[in-house]
Amino acid sequence: MRLFVDDMSAIGQSLDKAQDNYRQAMKKLASGRGNVLAQAEAFRGLGVEIKREINPDLAEQAVTQDEEYRLRSIPEGRQDEHYPNDERVKQQLS
Repeated sequence: MRLFVDDMSAIGQSLDKAQDNYRQAMKKLASGRGNVLAQAEAFRGLGVEIKREINPDLAEQAVTQDEEYRLRSIPEGRQDEHYPNDERVKQQLS
């Protein structure tokens, strides 16, 4: 019985670790500054042909989160080619 309880405890710890790893990987994929999906969508904007469509909802969420992060990181009063003024994103943030 003790061995079974130990095994179940180890499985639970492994599942917790797997869940943490999943969250970290999804964060890199679809949220925050420079996420992978936003970068892929930027390539599409440059005319790169995408053969297989990325999940549109996830791609839109990723691009929006990347834009929000970039807008929040703009120094006060600074709008130039390095810090574009994107009214659509500003409206989404309000």
